[in-house]
Amino acid sequence: MNHPRDLVLLSKAEKAIAEAKTLDEVKDIVDRAAAVKAYAKKAQLGQKIVVEAAAIKLRAERRLGEMMQSINLANSVPGNQYTGPLV
Repeated sequence: MNHPRDLVLLSKAEKAIAEAKTLDEVKDIVDRAAAVKAYAKKAQLGQKIVVEAAAIKLRAERRLGEMMQSINLANSVPGNQYTGPLV
């Protein structure tokens, strides 16, 4: 791949990660980056492409983690946990 095209693809990936609103959108980016990485490695397209795909995947996974941290978890119902003696 040539250098200017690489920069365009990276900036598009970064923009897609930043604009993703749902976990499914970010997960899709993670999956696509993993597929590109696997394809590039298998087709021997060069270590640079493999590394760039891995970096995009990591950025998307980080975004996924950030989004998951902001989700409010359901609180358990009081009295729903067994607190009696173990027999």
